[in-house]
Amino acid sequence: RALVTGIAGFVGRHLVGEFAQAGYEVHGVDIAAPSDPIPRIAGFHEGDVLDGAAVADLVGDLRP
Repeated sequence: RALVTGIAGFVGRHLVGEFAQAGYEVHGVDIAAPSDPIPRIAGFHEGDVLDGAAVADLVGDLRP
């Protein structure tokens, strides 16, 4: 399982494809939902990576 931060951005979208092709279940987090769907993503989580407690909870739940 992989967690990509900044999933809605240019690099994040490309990482999804690479991780998915390698067999990972890919989840992503970004401050706002992407404007268009991201193929091959298992889950999107809206949040700010500057919120340490929220990131710790997300990592604890997903165990990437």
